[in-house]
Amino acid sequence: MITTILISGVLTKARLDRAIEEMLHVAVGNSADEDLVLVFNSPGGDCFAALRFLDAVRGDERTRRLAERAEVKIYDAHSTAALVAFALGSKWELSANAKIGFHLGETNVQVGNPDHFDQDGRLATWIVEEWQIGRASCRERA
Repeated sequence: MITTILISGVLTKARLDRAIEEMLHVAVGNSADEDLVLVFNSPGGDCFAALRFLDAVRGDERTRRLAERAEVKIYDAHSTAALVAFALGSKWELSANAKIGFHLGETNVQVGNPDHFDQDGRLATWIVEEWQIGRASCRERA
C-alpha cells in the first residue's frame, strides 16, 4: 500500500503540525511493505516551524524510518519548503515544470560602515568574494 501526504501552501506551524500528525498516523499502522510519498507544492514559510518539524520527524524512531525511505515528489518548493523536501526521503522526483528555490544566505551591508566599503565607494572585496564563493558552490552542485 502507498500512502501520500500533501504538503502545500505556505508552511506554517499548524500546517507542519498536521503533516507530522499524518506521518505519525501512517507510522503507527505501517507495515514493512507500506511506502510513503510526500508531495510538495509550497512557496516556503516559517523556517523555525520547519526546523521543529524536521526535529520531530527525526526524534521519533517510527517517523524517522518512514521519512528516510519516503519518495518525495516536488511540484514547487521554495526556500523553507525546499529545505524540508530535500531533508526527507530517499528518492526525489521533480514534475516536468518543477520550480525549486534555495536562499543562499545573506550578508547585511550597512551604508556608512567602513568595513563594508572600499575607499572608492565600492563594496568591500571580502563581501564580493563571499558572494562569488556562494555562487560557485551552487553551480558546482547543479
